[in-house]
Amino acid sequence: MIPPLKSAIASYIFLARSRGYETGPTAGELQASLDDAIRLADGVEASEPAALFYSLARRPAELDLAWRTFPRVMARNHGTILGFELLASDDELEELGISICLDGLSFEAVRDFFAARLVRRGSR
Repeated sequence: MIPPLKSAIASYIFLARSRGYETGPTAGELQASLDDAIRLADGVEASEPAALFYSLARRPAELDLAWRTFPRVMARNHGTILGFELLASDDELEELGISICLDGLSFEAVRDFFAARLVRRGSR
């Protein structure tokens, strides 16, 4: 299940404080991202980390300075909660986010990227 708004806000506040970000998304903007992620994941738990990443990475203006970090943090943390480990480097995820914004990379491509790198904890 995609995290509720309250959890997303708490995660953003923690990240913002630790990194010194002074601006960020409104609750309405975060809720729109979460709603988008729910729609994209379409009830498939293993697609949720990719859906969160994609829905957040598509909104660089709303995330401001946290754009490179917050989608990655949310996707990794959510994957961990679901019992997955994401075997992708921060650099790979940053490049993926850039491709989403600049090249219009599709959700299907992002889902495939995650599917190839998301493994159940303890299965390696």
